[in-house]
Amino acid sequence: MAAKEVASNEKICEVLKQLVYILGNPRRERIIKALPTGSRKTFEMLKAETGISTGVLHHQLELLKSEGYVARNDKRPAEWSRTLVLDELIDLAAKELQRSYQTKSSEIGCEKVDTAV
Repeated sequence: MAAKEVASNEKICEVLKQLVYILGNPRRERIIKALPTGSRKTFEMLKAETGISTGVLHHQLELLKSEGYVARNDKRPAEWSRTLVLDELIDLAAKELQRSYQTKSSEIGCEKVDTAV
């Protein structure tokens, strides 16, 4: 395997690992789904929408914040939002998976997908 392909595979693995960390936990997944790009929600709004208990929601939001995936402003009450870091991570994963699939599809006998449609 060429060094460039190894580096690309490592990049894909790192991106996917980060997404699995975020979305592999059902509570974090509910939080992210409750915070679409461009939205801002208070803790109470997130609590009501996700059904996650106060302590667990606080813990999960702080984890996501420490990783740079969500942010909290200084308003009262504070509002939470998704960061561009997460959106860029999702975009990167989608592009890398598409590229990898298109490259490998002929090797493993899969039909190529026309993404221009």
